[in-house]
Amino acid sequence: MFKGLIRQAHWLLGISLGLVLTVMGVTGAITAFDDEILAALDHGVIRVAPRQAPTLSPDALLSRFAAQRPGAKPTLLTLQGEPGGSARVTFLPAGRAKDAQDPPEKLYLDPYDGHVLGRARGEAFFAQVLLLHRVLLLPGGGEGPGRQVTGAAALALLFFVISGIYLRWPKTATRWRTWLSFDPRQRGRALWRGLHVTAGTWVALVYVLSAVSGLSFSYDWWREGLSRLLTGQPPPAKTSDLAKAARKPGAARLQDKAAKSPGSPALDAAWAGMAAINGGRFDSAIITVPKDAKSAVRIRYLEVAAPHNRAFNDLQLDPRTGAARKVTRFDSLPLGRQLMLAMVAVHRGGVFGLAGRIVVMSAAALMPGFFITGWLLYLDRRRRARAARGVAMAARTKDGLAGGEEILVAFASQTGTAEQLAWRTAAALIEGGRVTRVASLASLDAAALARVEVLLVVAATYGEGEPPDAARVFARKLMASPLTLPRLRHGVLALGDRSHADFCAFGRRLDDWLTASGSRPMAARVEVDGGMGDLAALARWRETLTALGAETPAQAWSADHHEPWTLVERQHLNPGSPGGETWRVALTPPEPARLVWTAGDIAEVVAMPPQGDARAPALRDYSIASLPSAGRVDLLVRQSRLPDGRLGLASGWLTHHAPLGASVSMRVRANANFHPPRQARPMILIGAGTGLAGLRGHLAHRAERGLTAAWLVFGERSPRADRYFADDLAAWLDAGVLQRLDLVFSRDDARQDTPRYVQDVLAQHPDAVRRWMEDDAAIFICGGREMAAAVDRTLAAILGQDRLDALAAGGRYQRDVY
Repeated sequence: MFKGLIRQAHWLLGISLGLVLTVMGVTGAITAFDDEILAALDHGVIRVAPRQAPTLSPDALLSRFAAQRPGAKPTLLTLQGEPGGSARVTFLPAGRAKDAQDPPEKLYLDPYDGHVLGRARGEAFFAQVLLLHRVLLLPGGGEGPGRQVTGAAALALLFFVISGIYLRWPKTATRWRTWLSFDPRQRGRALWRGLHVTAGTWVALVYVLSAVSGLSFSYDWWREGLSRLLTGQPPPAKTSDLAKAARKPGAARLQDKAAKSPGSPALDAAWAGMAAINGGRFDSAIITVPKDAKSAVRIRYLEVAAPHNRAFNDLQLDPRTGAARKVTRFDSLPLGRQLMLAMVAVHRGGVFGLAGRIVVMSAAALMPGFFITGWLLYLDRRRRARAARGVAMAARTKDGLAGGEEILVAFASQTGTAEQLAWRTAAALIEGGRVTRVASLASLDAAALARVEVLLVVAATYGEGEPPDAARVFARKLMASPLTLPRLRHGVLALGDRSHADFCAFGRRLDDWLTASGSRPMAARVEVDGGMGDLAALARWRETLTALGAETPAQAWSADHHEPWTLVERQHLNPGSPGGETWRVALTPPEPARLVWTAGDIAEVVAMPPQGDARAPALRDYSIASLPSAGRVDLLVRQSRLPDGRLGLASGWLTHHAPLGASVSMRVRANANFHPPRQARPMILIGAGTGLAGLRGHLAHRAERGLTAAWLVFGERSPRADRYFADDLAAWLDAGVLQRLDLVFSRDDARQDTPRYVQDVLAQHPDAVRRWMEDDAAIFICGGREMAAAVDRTLAAILGQDRLDALAAGGRYQRDVY
């Protein structure tokens, strides 16, 4: 609940103050290098050609300025230490009202003759951008509402950083890839979220620094608290505070008195005093023109090697003798005091040098991206919520508020077919007006089942009569004994393969268990051979749904369309192997747009019998060994032989009978339960024989994305003949994609203690397996059923059955087994 509240506050503040932060970010990026841009734009004003003549003294410059601008009252004089750097005078124009709020004006002077050069081109633009950044150009300037709005936005930015990190905190927070990387090939909501949270993590520290420093310009209470935290003292009065004091009753009399004080302020003696202190070497110096001839002259100057443009040494000098009354060196101050005096440099990253300024500018420029992706995520969430409400309302309207129970459609899926059929089942029921929801069988418990009145289950059988991996915990714990479900009615659609002795074993077991728990079967169990291709069985399932009021057009249940792919290459990979021939088969699509799949997906091939063979065409699944970037589907096919010596239908068609250039009817089918992990994490890849195909796809996926920390355990028969994709594996090992590679061969008799099977490697290195799992690794297995079962038993012995089941339920233990 607390996390939900934080999430709500995060997006609510984002859509309300995100635009303000966008403006602040863009303007901050624009002004990040304003001094350098101005110097480049107006070289003849900010800089002049160096001359052999000496530069004028401060008093001489002000005298020349007074002659050209009669009645103007200089307040600051800025001088440059580098030859050719123009002087700049800040002044109040003649005739300005005493209570005027307009900022003072600035003009550049030639340092050699004092004539006015004018204003820098672009300076007015950057001044307006800075006002937009600080107060949004709202009335009142620094004392108006704009300052409060930007302050609120800075507080919101702090909250965004803290809450964003809290909301995305991963289970294994110590792995940097979990924080700093995402999959750029994602689409839609996943891509927007990946950009939002990953980029946010990259710039989190920069935004905290910007917000903390920026708040000191918006809120006096924040500035005072920060000063007391860093220095133990209240902050010095700001210029705006002094201006307020000057406008208080009685202040005018003091100003008039000061104005009538005898004598005009002189700066040359103080300037000579500064030269005696620093040897006349400085980067720039700002002289505050005193109000009368007796007041001390304040000079702030940067040393030539100053760490940033706010590291001023501060001098208070006698106007007549030039003697120093007070000297404050920046580098001798405590760190907290330095930070408070250089808060603008902290805000702009200048305290970290040029690299810091570039980083802060880049982070500021990214601010619109967070606003845009945040809005896209918000709008997508609204769209999904509206769609869900619309489906529910439509179903209730068709069914009537008083009619019909909710139907729960549950699925236990390994390769995605059962889940696909579950969603088609739900769609047919909703179209017929029934209130329906879909859930994974693994997400249900006894209490959830007790609340259901109608349950439809689409259940696949996997491995040696086992449940799909995600349903292992459900099967082992919940189905250990019958429940009490007298209100429940159920139907089961069981998926399997009749070539196996344990055809539909899990679906049958589930049906029997539900019946033993008191549930009443609504119809006989429907058993499907081979998935979507068993149209007769699916027709019987549609009859069950029709009895529940579903609308089930037959075309909605047909398999997706197979298309003609071209057989472009095949290569015999293991001549001389004691096992069957293994071939690398490559096919290209009818058009490039079909090159869309993810590592772990499956190629479903329509196998054609050779001429004169009475066998019927059949569907066969193969793990894809390549990525779309290869421009083709690569398969690893082992030839099988029938008892009469003939080649197997599919393997024979692909490796022998079909000529190169032949058309092969095929489609790519998503295998969601074998897709790469959503988070960047280590992987233990285990396979044998042609199972290397699916694992090669994952290694190629990791190589494309620069992911490392993979451990491959692969087994075959002969170390001399059965080395598939050896060059690829060696390259990935050199590149670090593979951190560890264990090859094991069952016919390698060189040493008696050599592991012969992949499970032997794991059994010999249990501590390594545990370390990888403690490092948040995922285990992916691809290959034959016997191998997968042996590996499963070994992993259960190493990690414990409960932990292995939990890994399967959480998506960190995935298998593609045939």
